Amino acid sequence: EKPREDLIRAYHNVCELAERNHFTRIAFPLLSGDHHGYPRDYALECAKEAFATYISDYLEVYLILKQEK
Repeated sequence: EKPREDLIRAYHNVCELAERNHFTRIAFPLLSGDHHGYPRDYALECAKEAFATYISDYLEVYLILKQEK
């Protein structure tokens, strides 16, 4: 499950960087969704897991999804 761990770690790393720089909000596109060979549902599950496991009282995190055609 290396790709899953890599995606989750990518989200966590950006959140940590945002907190170190005193951001209070951050918005992400769906990382790897449709563009790197990962199915959208798989990428979305990784994002949901990443945000469920990243605990912060300081940072608000938003996920921006492009509407499928």
